[in-house]
Amino acid sequence: MGAGGEHRRSAAALEQQRASPAHARQRAAAARRRDQAQGEYVETFRAEVLAFLAFAPPFAAVAARLADAVTAHATPVGAGTVARTKRIPVERRAEAAVLAWLRHQTTGYDELRIARVKANGAGAPAPGRGVAPAAAGASVGGPAPRGGLRAVPGAVRG
Repeated sequence: MGAGGEHRRSAAALEQQRASPAHARQRAAAARRRDQAQGEYVETFRAEVLAFLAFAPPFAAVAARLADAVTAHATPVGAGTVARTKRIPVERRAEAAVLAWLRHQTTGYDELRIARVKANGAGAPAPGRGVAPAAAGASVGGPAPRGGLRAVPGAVRG
């Protein structure tokens, strides 16, 4: 029998296995384990965000609201945020997530046009290429423009 017949047979066996009650139980158990691990990670991440913020006790409620906002944004599975990477310790993920959240909420960062630059072998921009200034009149290494921060409706307030 050729490869086609073998493939049909293995596909049918796989389909039969997936249709079994035992397979359904295994999938349900795996989903419960993933949900539990995700819940534990969210708790750990939020605690690390609070530790990084280190607000004074009179501002604990503000810190908690900020930690909730950052955690809700950064931790969902598939979010594609720094909080989901395993390459750096969770403390550093929390720091980076807070800084990113604040940047996105308090500046015009999302509206900036930043040229993508391919790096040469040494990691530096290719000759004659660089990052374009973000806004008219902006200069690299210069002072931040006046009014660079803006209020965002719904942002965390004290």
